[in-house]
Amino acid sequence: MRIVSRVVLTVAGLSVLAAGWRAGEAPFAAADLQAVASTSTTASSPVTGSGSGATTQSSPTQSIPTPSTTPTPAAEASAAVSGTYAGPAIDTRYGTMRVQVIVEAGVVTDVQTLQSGLTDSKSQRINASAIPALVGEVVDAQTWDVSYVSGASYTSEGILGSVEGALADAGLA
Repeated sequence: MRIVSRVVLTVAGLSVLAAGWRAGEAPFAAADLQAVASTSTTASSPVTGSGSGATTQSSPTQSIPTPSTTPTPAAEASAAVSGTYAGPAIDTRYGTMRVQVIVEAGVVTDVQTLQSGLTDSKSQRINASAIPALVGEVVDAQTWDVSYVSGASYTSEGILGSVEGALADAGLA
């Protein structure tokens, strides 16, 4: 009985994983979800025997259909975006933060700081390490929605808020 329940849980888990993977790719119809579910249940193996010596019989597996890779109009439009977009000035407890985002063919290539808060030595020391880390995360992730830098929450809030506004102006947020 243990093996049967493990097989059932494994098949159920694979079905959920496959459906979630498919859902993350592109919108899909209910028929696609049915295809994923029927493929997963077809691939399950019946259990024969009893007790701890039970074995499974192999059955042929089917592959999940591959979705089309036709670009959507929104993807084509964002790929054509190029330019420099200044974000809004974000006031924080430690001064005003503002950036400009450089976009080439829909890809964020750089984020440059226009205003970086207060000029006291502590703020400058925090910003000297936090801002490059935030810029690297934004360029790597291609979004403003990245983690804050520990110990620099006000800087993170200001820089990422300004990046969000610049990406919205570019049509990428």
